[in-house]
Amino acid sequence: MQAVQLTSLRRGARAEKSYGEFFPSFNAAYNFTDRLLGRVFSARSIARPEFSNILPSLSLPDPASTSRVIALTNPDLKPWTADSYGLSLEYYFDEPSSGVLSARAYRRDISNFWGVVQIPPTAALLNAYGIDPVTYSAAAGYLISTRLNGGDAKITGLEFDYRQSLGSLVPWAKGVSAFGNITMQHLQGSQIADFIGYVQKTINFG
Repeated sequence: MQAVQLTSLRRGARAEKSYGEFFPSFNAAYNFTDRLLGRVFSARSIARPEFSNILPSLSLPDPASTSRVIALTNPDLKPWTADSYGLSLEYYFDEPSSGVLSARAYRRDISNFWGVVQIPPTAALLNAYGIDPVTYSAAAGYLISTRLNGGDAKITGLEFDYRQSLGSLVPWAKGVSAFGNITMQHLQGSQIADFIGYVQKTINFG
């Protein structure tokens, strides 16, 4: 009963995180002509990990199964930060409402990016979670999978965009517009960095 009273507290969990950095941004535009506009920008941003990756949890495989991966979340996972830079040129057709043709180049330098690693379990780590170090030992083929801040990454890209009202070309097409854009990205980063969902090339038109 004494142990239950000490360990089972109503809403007893407490956690606090603070990210007190400085995140400046800069944007500027210049009209080369009435139709040609140039833009330049820079910004520092932050991305915090999802709650599912930092809330304490443990997934332990059944020793009778063939799975040998122990999944642990990492409450100490830190957010990653990025310094972004870019410039663009935008050419507007006869009227602002009739359409635009633009090109944009950008670069993003990311620090403390997340990565998934698999490490052999140690007796000290298993004991800390109340796991039998004999059953779930490295000698039995078990590995611990968790997320860490995996280092740096760099993304560079080009983006081209076209939008135009067809009514400005042929009167009978009033109210109809055409669009198309393509984005191409190049990624460099740590081998353990997790870039699930990263797309190298995207094309849209309609």
